[in-house]
Amino acid sequence: PSFKDLQEKVKAMRAKGDDVKVLYLLRHAEGYHNEAEKEINDHDTWWKDEGLKDKYIDADLNPAGVKQSEDLSSRLSTSAELGLHVDHLLTSPLRRAVRTAGIAFNLTEDRRSAALPHYSSLSSKKALAVELARETL
Repeated sequence: PSFKDLQEKVKAMRAKGDDVKVLYLLRHAEGYHNEAEKEINDHDTWWKDEGLKDKYIDADLNPAGVKQSEDLSSRLSTSAELGLHVDHLLTSPLRRAVRTAGIAFNLTEDRRSAALPHYSSLSSKKALAVELARETL
């Protein structure tokens, strides 16, 4: 099914009086930890040693991840024009997740002037980093 199919189904449910909420799940963009894990190319070694190092536990986005987040921002803008509605945004407090959300929804200080008016209502009260949303080791 396409986004348009989903949108039509939700619209029909709401027309019948159903209170419908749609949950969209997005994974963070590529971080330095993903890049390092690819280079090591050994799952067991990664999770027993390298992946547990502080620099990878809360790794930031690498340049490829920033580009992925910017591409997602463009796709979200197009989806918003088609009717995608976001009431709240929850993210893990990990740096890579917060930055992905910030770039994708233009919530960071350096991107607030970027053209994504559909999400201007996502204020700091509606965009939250939630500890329970993070991965655990």
